[in-house]
Amino acid sequence: MFNRKLEGQGLIEYALIIVLVAIVIVIVVALLGPAVMDAIANSPFAPSEDSSLVIRRLIS
Repeated sequence: MFNRKLEGQGLIEYALIIVLVAIVIVIVVALLGPAVMDAIANSPFAPSEDSSLVIRRLIS
């Protein structure tokens, strides 16, 4: 009923959309990441330096 070529074309279109969304997300995080980190660090609810050191040690 459906042509195999048309089905493959639909899958490629979905894959392209997913790739473009991923690229946009990476760009937004790269641009806004430092500003968000600064806002969190300067907020009254920011974690203390001791807890951030513990987190950094756990991550590394």
